[in-house]
This record gives sequence, C-alpha cells and structure tokens, in this order.
Amino acid sequence: MILCVGASGQLARSLVEVDGKRVRALGRPELDLTDDRSIQNALETVQPDAVINAAAFTAVDDAEANEDAAFALNRDGPKQLARLCARHDVPLIHVSTDFVFDGKKGAPYSETDRAAPLNVYGRSKLAGEEAVLDAHPKAMVVRTAWVHSPFGTNFTKLMAGLLQTREEIGVVVDQVGSPTYAPDLAAALLKLADGMQSHQCTENGICHLAGDGGATRHEWVSVIADMLAERGLKTARLREASAREFPAPAQRPNDTRLNCMKIQQDCGLALPAWQEGVRACVLRLLSGMEGSA
Repeated sequence: MILCVGASGQLARSLVEVDGKRVRALGRPELDLTDDRSIQNALETVQPDAVINAAAFTAVDDAEANEDAAFALNRDGPKQLARLCARHDVPLIHVSTDFVFDGKKGAPYSETDRAAPLNVYGRSKLAGEEAVLDAHPKAMVVRTAWVHSPFGTNFTKLMAGLLQTREEIGVVVDQVGSPTYAPDLAAALLKLADGMQSHQCTENGICHLAGDGGATRHEWVSVIADMLAERGLKTARLREASAREFPAPAQRPNDTRLNCMKIQQDCGLALPAWQEGVRACVLRLLSGMEGSA
C-alpha cells in the first residue's frame, strides 16, 4: 500500500485514478501535516510500503500574506513526516517545485543548479526540501512544474473555458516552463515508489520530473486552441502579452524549464512531451470526464 498525503489536489486524485487499489490518499482531518499525532496515527493505521507527499500550500499569491501558514505546511509538516517515515523505515517521495529557481539561467535547470526562489511559496518549498532530506537521508525530493489535469483548478482548464467564452485573450510569452500532466506524473511516481521499495532505484536526494520540453504560456494555450478548433468549437483570438500586464503579489520566475535527465538515467523514468499531456487533458475535458472541480 502506498500512502498519499493529500486527498483533494490534482496529483493526489491522479494517483488514486492511476492505481486506486494500491493508493490510499488521506487529507485533513484524517491526516494533517500540521499535527504530529495525526501523521503518526496515519502511518500506524495504513502501514504503507511507501509514502508520497502531495500535500502543500500551493496558492502562490496567498503565500505572500500568509508566510507562517505556507512554511507550516511546506516545511514543518514535511519535516515531521520525513522524521516519522525514517523511524518506520518507509521510503518517502516528497513533491516539490520549479519555483525554487529564479528563472535567470536561460536554460533548463538541473538538480545541481543553485536554488534562489523569488517568492514566499518558493522559499517555503526549498526549506521543505532541506528539512525532508535532513530528517530522512533516503528520501527522494521530486521537483515538478506547471502541473495541470482534468481535476480542480489549473491553467489548462481555465484557458479551455476562456477560449470558448471570450473574443480575445492575452497570453504571456515571456514566461517559460515545463507543463506537466498530473496523471503522467502520478504514474511515474508510482513506478519510482516501486523502484525505491525493490531497491532497483537506489537514487535519493533531489531529482526533476516534468513534461518533456519547454513552453511559453502562449504556446501552451495555442495547443488547447488548436484542439478546440479541430473539433469545430469556438476559440478566442490569442494575443501575445507580457507578464507585466498581469501584476500579482508574488513575483514569478521567467524561465524554469527542468532538465530531467538524472531520473531518466538513474531510474529509467521520463514523462511524455508536454504537448501530449495538454492534448490528453483537453480530450478529457471535452469528453466530460473531468469530475467535479
């Protein structure tokens, strides 16, 4: 049994969908990362073979005004989870983010590149990485990026809706990342958990796992628009825009593409091209299979 910490998020829901027979997803109040006893009780009840921490404070802008809450969920809770997993000798996969980087490299980031987050969310996630690895030396921190899915609220769902309801949409061309389809990520994380249990993948520390390639927000939306148009659906005109047109409380990095060669070489894991993930997500949305938001 694999215990997924978090139950309502995109990744948790995708993990259950990929293999609901093996994945037990628990969120508040059953498993509260801010409550040590709650974590201990969950581990004792489920007795997992591995744990995947998919829970986090992910509201990037809200984190600016709620720094204590962000660090409690992104650093302190994972630290306790890692400490208890180490005590029980349970492999732990802790999911992190591309936002630990400042986006100034101009090329895909590898695991050895210096982290320099620009906002509270990124700082809290970087602190969580360090806390997890300090508490559980055999844990794996998996950085991913720009996650989207048929579930919940995310960029693909938002844009697919706006494309069909507006005449024109301005979409950012000066932010680049690695769009990652949550079901693809979930399937890879389950394989990673299996490899860690069987010792076929003995790598630990930090690795990157995201959709293959890089895209601007505009390129991402263009794929969505093309799919809608192919099916005879209305699509808005796309206008190239700068991130400066959309001011927000939290500063975003401009280019956080991830180099994922390490986990491919060490564990044989790689995700499909980002375009494939976007197309798969749109097909799900169009078929009405997305479930409740």
